[in-house]
Amino acid sequence: MNQGAAPGVTVQLVLFHTPADHVVRTIRALARCAEHGWRDGRTSAFTVSIGDCSPAPVLDAARLDALRAELKMPPLREYLARFPDCATAP
Repeated sequence: MNQGAAPGVTVQLVLFHTPADHVVRTIRALARCAEHGWRDGRTSAFTVSIGDCSPAPVLDAARLDALRAELKMPPLREYLARFPDCATAP
């Protein structure tokens, strides 16, 4: 690891019937925190990994694209992983 590089931050969200506006508010708040970290040189990347176990996606592709466009800062990387059977997994 390059000792001069600031560490990255990864946040994992697991959704199950979570209201979309709550998820959006959470991502906006996390992005604001990450913005402070970038400005101060304390972090170099911000990733939000989303596992959505809801029967239908909480955030569709258009909503995610709108969030990326709204958060005009170093790239907000997002990984959407849907696990439709996770609610019934042992």
